[in-house]
Amino acid sequence: MYNKLLFVALIGVHLLGAATIAGAGVLVPDLELSTAETASGDTPVSLFCLPDGSGASFTSAFSYQGGPPLQDATITLHLRDPFGNPIMMYPREDIWLESSGGGLVSCGFLGTMADDHTDYDGVTHWIVPLRASGSSGGELTHVYVAGAPLAQDGFVIQFNSADINGDGTVGLTDVALMAGFYYDSGNPDYAADFWWDGYVNISDVVMFAQGLGATCP
Repeated sequence: MYNKLLFVALIGVHLLGAATIAGAGVLVPDLELSTAETASGDTPVSLFCLPDGSGASFTSAFSYQGGPPLQDATITLHLRDPFGNPIMMYPREDIWLESSGGGLVSCGFLGTMADDHTDYDGVTHWIVPLRASGSSGGELTHVYVAGAPLAQDGFVIQFNSADINGDGTVGLTDVALMAGFYYDSGNPDYAADFWWDGYVNISDVVMFAQGLGATCP
């Protein structure tokens, strides 16, 4: 009898612990207490994306002059619960980036998500290249958690891609668009200014060519 009671007690403790862990896991992040920062600070930067994730990493962003030295635009998120405590192991699938005007187009649901789940300190990053397309010139970048943006202002990080029309593939339609931007030298467009120097020229054509055929996985 004693062994049976001990067994039941141990099972109860185990279930209580599991319930506590589950309860902690479903805490809603506080979007005001949670914060994010970027290594590039207030310096406007540009990142070249491709839908297959072979574009530029966040450590290789362009400042406006184009070319080296490249800027580190790594984004770091500190996720907090309503009591200010870090939320660890929050799923990366529920943390992503969006641009204020929708110009950044994610490749599928997970194209702009964080690199990993939050760690013990409630921290995660964006370092690896996004799987994304489109152009967010002049837009701010926001960190979203569970479908809503952080309360803080967005970052002056903008994105463009050889997948200019944002359909998930760098193909013939994009070639035609690129040709139009290239020959319209009097009106350079950020959507094709991948080197981000204020001109659409051979440097941008080279980057575009490197992305030909890239498609969403």
